[in-house]
Amino acid sequence: MQPQANRDAVFIEIEIGAPPERVFHALSDAAELSIWWNEQDVNNARPWQVEARLGGLWKTGGTSQGHGDWETWGEIIEFDPPRVLAMTWNERLDKPRPFGQTVVRYELEPTASGTKLRLTHSGFASHREAFDDYSKGWHPVLGMLRDYFVTLS
Repeated sequence: MQPQANRDAVFIEIEIGAPPERVFHALSDAAELSIWWNEQDVNNARPWQVEARLGGLWKTGGTSQGHGDWETWGEIIEFDPPRVLAMTWNERLDKPRPFGQTVVRYELEPTASGTKLRLTHSGFASHREAFDDYSKGWHPVLGMLRDYFVTLS
């Protein structure tokens, strides 16, 4: 995984050994999200709720070592299977942080070995602590996604 950063957004690019259609489904299907976005003792997530369509709502929550009880939710603002999925991102943590809604955008591109996934999480311009947390936090999450497809092969 190659991280890049600017003042406002986290950028991460990874390769996943599955076709874009499968990766998109894993990013937008509540049942699959509930499986792969859950690493015991790190990110104990509750089942996801997702309306997989433009304007659909999504939410999940759980408990993590770094943030205690957490909840995230939002609306799907871009839905172009299997190329682009974007959603607003709101959070509630045990330790409140003074920033509002951000945007998570996944771009998927076919490669010879599967899919190149580009994640952009933007909206942190004046919130350095949240930017730093998400810069570190997305790596294990995307690692869980990549590992999910390894276990399926």
